[in-house]
Amino acid sequence: CKMMFENIGGFGQLESVTACLADGTCLPLKQFSGATWTGCPQGETDKMTFELTQKTPSGDVSTITCVCEGSWPWPTGQRCECPANFVAATFSAVQ
Repeated sequence: CKMMFENIGGFGQLESVTACLADGTCLPLKQFSGATWTGCPQGETDKMTFELTQKTPSGDVSTITCVCEGSWPWPTGQRCECPANFVAATFSAVQ
C-alpha cells in the first residue's frame, strides 16, 4: 500500500508511522517520499490503527494514535480523519 499523511500539526513532519490491523499485527511503514509512506501489513480487517510519531527540533518525541474504522484494505482515495493532532510547543521568554 501507499499512504499519504497530510495536515500534520506541530512541526509538520512525521518521524515514523506504525500501521496495525485489528488483530494486533503491526508494521512500521517506510517513508517513500515527503508525506508518502509504504509497507502496510497484509490482510483484511474492520479497522486500522496508525501510530504517528513526530520529533521536535530539540529531540522530544510525541506520538498520537489514530483509529480508522471500516474495512481494510482501503480503495484508492479512502480517507480517515484523526480525532487528535500534534500541538506545537509554546515557548515563553523570561527576562
